[in-house]
Amino acid sequence: MATESPSAHPTLNEATQSAGQAVSYLDAHWQGWVTGGVRIVFITVVALVIRATVRQLISRMVSRMAHGGHREQGSALINNLLENAERRKQRSQAMGSVLRSVASFGIMSTAALTVLSVLGINLAPLLASAGWPGWPSASARATWSPTSSPGCS
Repeated sequence: MATESPSAHPTLNEATQSAGQAVSYLDAHWQGWVTGGVRIVFITVVALVIRATVRQLISRMVSRMAHGGHREQGSALINNLLENAERRKQRSQAMGSVLRSVASFGIMSTAALTVLSVLGINLAPLLASAGWPGWPSASARATWSPTSSPGCS
């Protein structure tokens, strides 16, 4: 039989001390965790409501644009107008689809970034490397110097 070392099993005092540290850690941090969780749920719900509202508004706008020019069939001129109305309907539906996608992406990505900041993640490197949102700030840092600002000699 192999002999067991005495340090392999914690003593009752060590186990009690370790449990006490765990309890004090939980006691000190549970409010922050609950608050963060509530904030994340709130951000998500608000983003979903805003997204649904914006998508509904875009759909109404597209519907109004698409159905704005229908008339009865009669002469060749009116038939030509109906063809144009059909093309307008197709174009407005395509633009509506693009607008809904862009709005959804913008709203949900803003919500995701807000959730990441609630989790304590530093967003500055992420935004700086994000392409076009980080480009203006990066170019401003690259071209600005204390001597190029107004009032400096």
